Amino acid sequence: MWFLLIIIWIIMFAGVLMIPFGLPGTFIISGAALVYGLLTGFDGITLPFVLILFWIALLMEGLDYVILARMASRYGASRGGQWLAILGSILGAIIGTVTFPVVGSVIGAILGAFLGAFLAEYVKARDSATSFRAGWGAFLGRAGAVLVKTVAAIIMVVMIGFRL
Repeated sequence: MWFLLIIIWIIMFAGVLMIPFGLPGTFIISGAALVYGLLTGFDGITLPFVLILFWIALLMEGLDYVILARMASRYGASRGGQWLAILGSILGAIIGTVTFPVVGSVIGAILGAFLGAFLAEYVKARDSATSFRAGWGAFLGRAGAVLVKTVAAIIMVVMIGFRL
């Protein structure tokens, strides 16, 4: 039993650490809770609790992009700039991972968000100051989204910890 608890804690800790790298850490944490529940007959970690964890994980994934788009918008990005910031974040994470394993996804996602919003606004207005401002908003939005998601993951781990 102790071995299972140690493994679950390691997996949950790894889930929290994965989030800044653009990986679905909240789903890893939820999955660890599900596996623990299955192996213990859902004693302590119940199926409804696991479903709540997966719901939180899904909510955090969506909120990730909402925060990015809202911050880009707050700093002057148009709808197109918001969408290109999201697309740039995803593509940047993929390209960054291939180019610089481990830290490349973080750098790529943040730079991709910035470049997506910047380029969309520059093509539209040909004003580098306005474009930079929109890109900066996307940068802040992506960084803020990672922070919110990491805090949510820590809360999820604490919630699980109280039930183990």
